[in-house]
This record gives sequence, C-alpha cells and structure tokens, in this order.
Amino acid sequence: MLKTLSLAGVVGTVLGAAEKIRSQEFYAHWSGHEVAHLNAVIGHVRSATSDAAVLWLAGDSALDNKFWLSPNNPTNVHKYSRDAENAFHTDPLTDPSYTAEALNGYEGVLEGRMVRDVTYNLNAQASSRKMSLVTVNTAVEASTLEGREVSLLDADEVIRDNIQPQDVLVVHVGANDILFSTGGGLPSPEKLQEIFLVRLKNFVERLTEKTKPSLVVLCGTYYPGLEGGRSWATEALDALGYSKEGDPSILKGLVDQVFTNFVSRVEVGGVKVVPLQLSAALDGSEEGAYVQRVEPSVQGGGKLAGLILDLVEKEKENAVSEETGAEEESEKETPSLRGTASGPTMVLS
Repeated sequence: MLKTLSLAGVVGTVLGAAEKIRSQEFYAHWSGHEVAHLNAVIGHVRSATSDAAVLWLAGDSALDNKFWLSPNNPTNVHKYSRDAENAFHTDPLTDPSYTAEALNGYEGVLEGRMVRDVTYNLNAQASSRKMSLVTVNTAVEASTLEGREVSLLDADEVIRDNIQPQDVLVVHVGANDILFSTGGGLPSPEKLQEIFLVRLKNFVERLTEKTKPSLVVLCGTYYPGLEGGRSWATEALDALGYSKEGDPSILKGLVDQVFTNFVSRVEVGGVKVVPLQLSAALDGSEEGAYVQRVEPSVQGGGKLAGLILDLVEKEKENAVSEETGAEEESEKETPSLRGTASGPTMVLS
C-alpha cells in the first residue's frame, strides 16, 4: 500500500557544495540522465530514511521532455545531431520561462536551477499538495520497447536496483515503436499487441523483478497537437492522417484502442497495476501544451503531472480505506473469550 511519509529530513539534508551536481551537467544529455547523477539523487533522497518514497518515471519523452524546453534546442537541425546533444552545455539555465528554483529535495542535490520538465512539475505539485513523494526521472527520450528487448537500458537498471516497496512506478513507452516504424500505414493489431501487451508487460516485470513497488501506473499515450507547425514527427503524423486537413479521428481512435485493448489489460504478479490515459490531460487541442506537436511543453508537463498525482492520491485513499475496512472486519470476526463454570467458551462478538 502507499505509505504517508515525511521527507522533511531529506529536504533539510544538503550535500556539501563540492558534492552538488551542477544543473548544466545534470541536464546535459538530451536523452535521460547520467546513471551517476541518478544514483546521487537516490542516495540523497534515501539518506534521511530508507522509507523515503520515490515516484519513478520510466519510458520515453512523454516523461523525459527536458530537452525540448530549452530555447537553445536546435530545432532547425535533426534532433540526433551533435548540436542537439550539446544543447544544455552552453545554457546558463536561468530563463524563468523553462527553469525554476530547485525544490522538493533537489535543492540539496543540484547547484543551480531545475528545468521545468515533467519531473519538476511532479515535484512542485507534490510539494504544494504536501505529498511525501520525490519524483526521479529515469525515462529516456526517443527510447522504445524494442530497444529494451535484449536488455534494459542503464537508466532502467537504476529503477530495478533501487525501487522500494513504498515507491510508485509510472511508465509510458511504446509510442515511439509506432512512430519510428509506421512505414506510411497503421500498425497491424498483432503488432500493437506485441508492443503494448507482451513487451510492455515484460518491461514492467523486469523493472520490478527484485522489489515490488506499492503501485505501477501504466500510461496510455496522449493525443499529439493538431497544430504547432514543424515537427520532427511530421512525416509519421502525416502518414497517419493526423492534421486538421486530414482525419485526426484515425490516430485518436488508435490511441484509444491501444489503451483499452492492451495497456489496460497488462497485469504483473504481486503488483497493483493501474492504467492511466494521458489524453485526459493532453487532448491535442491546446497548441501551448506541446513542443513540436508531440512533446509536452512546460504547460503540458504540468497537466500530465496533475493527472498522475490525482491518480496516486486516489489510489492512496483507496488503499487506506481498504485497510481500514479490513481491520474493522477483522475486529468483528475476532473471537472473544468469556469465562464459564465449565471453562472458557469461544463466542463471536
């Protein structure tokens, strides 16, 4: 079940200046974070108590959107170029439109500001809601389930090796498997089942093979933005007819079917798995919620964070209610002893 924990000790514990990670280094890579940096964050979060609760993000750029928020993002070149890889190295990370003061424990880890990505929004909103939860981003931009078929990514292994029973795991992955391989047409039902049922289930099982968390949230993807100009995904979106001039209902229908028929059916032994459709937050209608039509903006990340935390809080309330109900039922069924002349007699009270 989800535990209510105090992270005041974590927030109050600050690394020495020499030990802190410069923000430019922490956000330097366009895809994911360095394992050493992730381990430093986890070590800091767990330093006050081993029961510190972590919300882990696993998957792709729906959750690892930091690169797309920088004005230094070289959107006029291909995103996999060397220029893209170096986008943050020369960025002072002082622009308040996409950075903010570190919070929710990160002020004790980072020297400098945080990028207002999905992870920041989750931490900011968790802090404002007074939730005892620190989000750590181990998702990797542009990654796929196919790319994890043989072995987990290094960032995935950080989850596998550090996740604890009180933690929450949030997963979004698989959309890139479609976008990178549409070939000008819709994937077959068999291909969709392979990606979003078989491979997705296998991925979560491997992430949780050492320790089962309190909750796994499996996210169905959001609808891309209908407008927004140039996008690295334009070719794939056009192939699927996703535009105001085309028929957006085709891709939206595909997204809904994948969520209903596959993502919602994933079960993992020993773990509570709850599906969450991200299109409830990003429905394609607000251009400002996206970058290049398919990546969450600062605003979009805030919407996703709110949706995710609403679910986590709801599941926590359900867990507490179920536990309370079970305890009350147990008390009703517990036999009491009443003394008699012939000895104690068991009577159900």
